[in-house]
Amino acid sequence: MLTDPTSADEVSILDAKGDPIPMNVYDGNSRQTRERFPIHAGRSAAFAVSDAGVTVVLYKDGKEVQRLPIVLEQGP
Repeated sequence: MLTDPTSADEVSILDAKGDPIPMNVYDGNSRQTRERFPIHAGRSAAFAVSDAGVTVVLYKDGKEVQRLPIVLEQGP
């Protein structure tokens, strides 16, 4: 969830080379695959990506506004 829900309206995931990777949203027996998904009120749909994703990119009005590293931590 975004701290400021108006700060971004789309999200994508990049691999280590900086290329977008497919993002999948599952709904029942259907799947949507895109390189970007919308953000509404600071939230996106739950999506699945390959473990090649290393960077989250946030966009506002089609322009990149922020990059965040994906940091995975081992659970308990």
